[in-house]
Amino acid sequence: MRVADVEIEHVDVFKSLGVYINRSLKWDEHVKSIRNKAASRIHFFKQLKRSSVGPDDLFHFYATMIRP
Repeated sequence: MRVADVEIEHVDVFKSLGVYINRSLKWDEHVKSIRNKAASRIHFFKQLKRSSVGPDDLFHFYATMIRP
């Protein structure tokens, strides 16, 4: 597609301002991305806990990486 002599690329999903949007304006990709990121961080949190990291450090990790 061309607009004002500029070729516009068709894509199925794009990320804009940190939000994934697909061509039908559904949030599926964005939710999937957030779910995967949260699962990864929770996994790391569990590894920290198994490694006998202190409660203050666990809380700091939770407050900075998981809660947001």
